[in-house]
Amino acid sequence: MSQLKTIQDIVRLALEKEQEAVQFYTQAAQLVANPGTKVMLKELAEEEQKHVSLLSKVQTGSTLKMIGSRPLPASMDFSRYLVSEPVSENSTPQDIMIIAIKREDSAIAFYSQQLEVFAGNELRETFERLLAWEKEHKERLEAEYDREVLKDN
Repeated sequence: MSQLKTIQDIVRLALEKEQEAVQFYTQAAQLVANPGTKVMLKELAEEEQKHVSLLSKVQTGSTLKMIGSRPLPASMDFSRYLVSEPVSENSTPQDIMIIAIKREDSAIAFYSQQLEVFAGNELRETFERLLAWEKEHKERLEAEYDREVLKDN
């Protein structure tokens, strides 16, 4: 995504990031050996797919058509949400969990920032729901990290 100038651009970016999250969790689930972690990562991929579906509906919905071309506040900084750390076959389970937690942290920051943009319209509720889901994901990942990575330390 080049420049973000409108509310429609925010929704497009959110959709792209959620699609990346589906790919990330799907790939991560294939790379970990722990059965419990594998199941959790697959579940997170499925949940992120629900976020994709929700944002796809928003993208084609009447509310976005009405307000989508509104300009964003000049103070919006999106640069920190555009870079995603990849995982590979060389990634350790600890690496994967840390990257996943960072990704969720970034999603939380992104959706939190958007609440200001969506104040006063029905899309705010959607972004509040997405924010709550991402917080739940981070909590699950942190609990799994404590259980599986920190248990040996």
